[in-house]
Amino acid sequence: AKQFLKETASVKQGWSGVMAGIKILPSHNKTPPFWIKNYFNKQIHYSSYHLNQDTFNYYEEHMRKFGIRYLDGYPTSIGSLARFILDAGRTLKLDAVFSSSQAVQDWSKQAIEEAFQCKVYEFYALAERNLWGISTGGSDKLYIVDPICMVEINANFQSMGNTKKLVATVDE
Repeated sequence: AKQFLKETASVKQGWSGVMAGIKILPSHNKTPPFWIKNYFNKQIHYSSYHLNQDTFNYYEEHMRKFGIRYLDGYPTSIGSLARFILDAGRTLKLDAVFSSSQAVQDWSKQAIEEAFQCKVYEFYALAERNLWGISTGGSDKLYIVDPICMVEINANFQSMGNTKKLVATVDE
């Protein structure tokens, strides 16, 4: 968990890319740019909706040109871009990739770590952001970080594998 916090704190030292489900451009846009800049937070928001075989090259080119150091977003989107980069015989060095909103599948993690030559930190949060957890980049366990709510872990929850049910209660 300390490594994640260290990586997160150092994001402000360089530009990060965000590749999540926020619709930032009209879907009919067929030519770049497929991104917008957030100067205040030093972020470039890349559209996941425009990411495909015809546009991967534009994304990679822009990330190289702009010196993106971190990526945060859907692991399927980031993984698809990583697979494109690897299939082209290239790599793109990043400092860290932070996944969100989806579980990281093995194919995606492998492609991301190989293409971007960094660890993947899995991030999970409730929509209200009152409870969030992160992985350490080398583990499939999530660690709860500073919840602003009551957290109950139900060990009796019947599920597949080693998962537990989390219940978060916020007192307003």
